[in-house]
Amino acid sequence: MRGGLITSVRRWYQGLPPATAAILAGLAGSYLVLVAIRIASIETFDMVIGWLTLVPGSAWQRPWTILTMILVHFDPFHALFNLLSIASMGPWIERTIGRQRYLQLLLACVVTGSILTVGIYWPTGSMRPVFGATGAALGLMTAFSLLFPEAELRFWFAAPLKAKNLVWLIVGMETIFLLGGMSIDVPVHFGGMVAAWAFLRKPWKPAYIRRIALKLRRLRGNR
Repeated sequence: MRGGLITSVRRWYQGLPPATAAILAGLAGSYLVLVAIRIASIETFDMVIGWLTLVPGSAWQRPWTILTMILVHFDPFHALFNLLSIASMGPWIERTIGRQRYLQLLLACVVTGSILTVGIYWPTGSMRPVFGATGAALGLMTAFSLLFPEAELRFWFAAPLKAKNLVWLIVGMETIFLLGGMSIDVPVHFGGMVAAWAFLRKPWKPAYIRRIALKLRRLRGNR
């Protein structure tokens, strides 16, 4: 049974498009390496974490952390959520828009989320580290909902949910977290989602502006 499970996982992984497979391997590998370092030496672990996590108040001293913060997950459930999200939706997006645009999309989500976080918390001098790939994962969820709005998603025992409604569910939850002061990572999450929307919709282009203007005129005409 164990051998069959390993074989199934291997076949599933080999069937993934290359960029998604590499990202999953990188995130899973970094998590396991950090766990091993933590077991071996807390001092070394703290040093490595300091070099990888994004600290808004001192981000200008370590600008690479805008990217490397996605490699850090302390909670296995946090890591698992991001890995499952990317594994579930990443392949569909990569096959639809192509490997190059897919990587550009992920980069936009990560960078936008990090910069938004620094912009909000740097003036306060916040030294609380920000980490994790959730901004990228939520960005992919947003992209999936835009590319496949009518797709039905099933989450364990929950009722089926159309992809176009998933974004509003996430926005509602993140708003509650923000108003409740529960998480400093909310700007990272919103940044990733906004970046995905902008990347695919390109709201600065005249065609998009004309389309929005047409919708507004129709709304006024229906009143």
